[in-house]
Amino acid sequence: MANAAALGAALAEEGFRLVSGGTDNHLVLVDLRTFDAGLTGKSAGDETEIEVAFPEDHQDEAVAGKTATFAIKVGEVREKVLPVLDDDFASSASEFDTVDELRNEIRTRIAAVLEQRAEAEFREAAVEAAAENASVELPNDLVHARAHELWERFERGLQARGIDPQMYAQMQGKDRHDLIDEGEDSARISLRREATLAAVAEAEQLEPSDDEMVDALGPGEGKDSPQKILARLRETGRDALLREEVRLRKAAELIAEQAKAVPKPVEPEPIEPDTKAPEADAAPAEAEPSKLWTPGDP
Repeated sequence: MANAAALGAALAEEGFRLVSGGTDNHLVLVDLRTFDAGLTGKSAGDETEIEVAFPEDHQDEAVAGKTATFAIKVGEVREKVLPVLDDDFASSASEFDTVDELRNEIRTRIAAVLEQRAEAEFREAAVEAAAENASVELPNDLVHARAHELWERFERGLQARGIDPQMYAQMQGKDRHDLIDEGEDSARISLRREATLAAVAEAEQLEPSDDEMVDALGPGEGKDSPQKILARLRETGRDALLREEVRLRKAAELIAEQAKAVPKPVEPEPIEPDTKAPEADAAPAEAEPSKLWTPGDP
């Protein structure tokens, strides 16, 4: 299984999309549409070879600027057959009776998602601008500790996808310490953002209400309602992290409310000069005689 995980990490590093996201067994599903030209028309059992040229600036010097040959055997060919998009499909796949009703619902949901995304992006941009203009002293030890935290979080994400973090680091041509050091810029940005939000929350005396903390917990877990979860957190003295998270969120919303969106100036497209030489035999165009406008003329 370690070899399969290493293969998956290597393929992902080379830009292939893993349909399986990673692997927790010996199976790795790879999107091979990059090889469309070489695989088009092939049937199950066919074998072929496809050449892929690696760029000169490839991170692996052993293959940079070289051409690799992939031996591929087609194990199975499948075609996705989509159902007919009609009222029968709408009534069987949703709570709507017609396709038009289903389409309208999908449009409404997409519009809501796009609106929420735009609001979130604006809020993040406003907080980022406020953090950039803030004066914050960040000790190196604190920055390095946050870089450690960010890398460990990334490691857990790799492991969840069946990728060995050590193997991932090797594919980058670096070790764990190198990657942590490279993450210090992101750590510094994260800490500066949190310090700015904390300062705003302190200055504005922001405190989360019980309802806001309950909303932050979502629908709850299993049979436990969010109210019950909050009560348990308070009983065990573990509600401080949730309170601080909601407090900083309120500070971010306040910054966004005070921010003003400035349209990005649109730079005019450069006009390319006409380098075409005039034809030697072409006679100059005669100017039309000027005409005096009189009332009644168009």
